[in-house]
Amino acid sequence: MKSFNIKRFWRTFRWYMSKRRGVLTTWTLGLTIIIMLWEAFFSLTFYKANAAADPILSSNLPGICFAQGMFLALIAGLIAFTTIFKPLNNKQKRIAYLTLPATNQERYLTCLLHTVVVWPICIILALCLGDTLRMVLFGLLGKGWHSGLMFTLNAFWSKIPTSTPSHWPANLLGFSLTFWGISIYILAGSWFRKRAFAIVTLALLFLNVTLLYTIGRGLGNNHELFFELIKNFTPTMAKVLVSVLSAIIFGVALFNFWLSYRIFKRFQIITSNWINV
Repeated sequence: MKSFNIKRFWRTFRWYMSKRRGVLTTWTLGLTIIIMLWEAFFSLTFYKANAAADPILSSNLPGICFAQGMFLALIAGLIAFTTIFKPLNNKQKRIAYLTLPATNQERYLTCLLHTVVVWPICIILALCLGDTLRMVLFGLLGKGWHSGLMFTLNAFWSKIPTSTPSHWPANLLGFSLTFWGISIYILAGSWFRKRAFAIVTLALLFLNVTLLYTIGRGLGNNHELFFELIKNFTPTMAKVLVSVLSAIIFGVALFNFWLSYRIFKRFQIITSNWINV
């Protein structure tokens, strides 16, 4: 089998999901409880410290608490991306998966789809359920039936009419950076068998600190010159530069996914304790 077959891929994906259904359910319910408790704890702590003296903060509290839940969901998503091949760490499971009647492309896409589509859906579901349970808990305790999810959605939809087509370069850059970030964590999960999330997160933090320090040392006391140069760009030139930068970042992300696939093709039944090849 050398060519990709959509029916064979779908059978492989359904088999994989049948094996992962219990894990997905358990982790989704667990994350739901964690988000509910974290939002409740933050809400009570924040209200006692600030909201009683500030009516504006009090009215925005549901949205602020939901943002804390979103932060936990983001961390959970990044961790999930690094677990793309975690189910194959066991020798027996790796043998069973690598000997399936499917091509490498179909096996890899099965793991990738499970990681970048199914896991985020479960995490978003846990976020919504966690906030809803927090709302019900607070409502039963007489603290009001305030949904952070609905507060955030209403704030989001109210901003859409004010957006303009001129915002698309910034949105494109944001999308490409998000895509690149996902690819980095997928690549880390493909290479490392252990502590992939911690390793790649620390590496990115070190890279950011080093980059900021280098830029600061390079500009010296002329750091304001950099911002003056930016102001001299015309809107059209700025859009072109942002679009080119987004295309480069997007290309690098695609390369990371390709490299992840190449690593998967080199998987062995017996590997070291830290890497997959």
